[in-house]
Amino acid sequence: MIRMFSYVGSAAGSTSHTKELSDRLAAALAELLRERGEDLSYECLTADRLQVSLCRSCNSCFGTGSCPLDATDDVGELKQRLLEADIVLVGTPVYLAQMSGATKCVLDRIAFWAHRLELAGKAGMALVTTSNNHGPQVERQLRELLQCFGLAMPEGLCLQLHASPRLDLPEEADPAIAAAAARLLTAWEHPAAHVTKWQELLWRELALQTRRRMMRHYVLGEEVPEETRVLDERRIATYDSLAAYLRFLRGLDG
Repeated sequence: MIRMFSYVGSAAGSTSHTKELSDRLAAALAELLRERGEDLSYECLTADRLQVSLCRSCNSCFGTGSCPLDATDDVGELKQRLLEADIVLVGTPVYLAQMSGATKCVLDRIAFWAHRLELAGKAGMALVTTSNNHGPQVERQLRELLQCFGLAMPEGLCLQLHASPRLDLPEEADPAIAAAAARLLTAWEHPAAHVTKWQELLWRELALQTRRRMMRHYVLGEEVPEETRVLDERRIATYDSLAAYLRFLRGLDG
């Protein structure tokens, strides 16, 4: 059983075009898996179903690994869904040439995960719907932000309402969705093959920083930041690349 979780940053709920896209991608992926005798568990949460407070810039997450707001809203539950999933989808409509505020707010609340590569070992995809413009730019921006968390991210999916490919035209949408499902499955099977050069640079910086901070801790007794403690426990500095670490996490070394 492969578990896929989708967060759609739209308050339109069940009538959201982005949720429709997420559901159709899930159906296409489920069909691919059925052909291989595997099952897909899929859940999608939209912004209207969650209470998400704005980040207060208290930096508690960086210092302690937890956010005090998680006890007062639904982000703690959302984080748990993300951590339990094998495949993560994040979808957004295009608002004023950018991702929705609901989408960015969630990303702001989990920004410290970029310092811990919290979603490494999982595959992900950015989904975007738009009237007729700025979709590809928003998809690329969202994909790059999600890569910061360690996700194996193939090119995402952007469908439009008044330009090609159109969400409401099966002859245009279905082939694009099927191709995206195939890319997503490949990323799940071979996450190391989807690591970008800049993700490797981020990995090297985190690994080097971890070695230096741990050395200063052992030699000088300096306090270790939460993010360094987590990376040290996960032994990331013992691997020479993010790709190697992903192969280890997924048991794909052989």
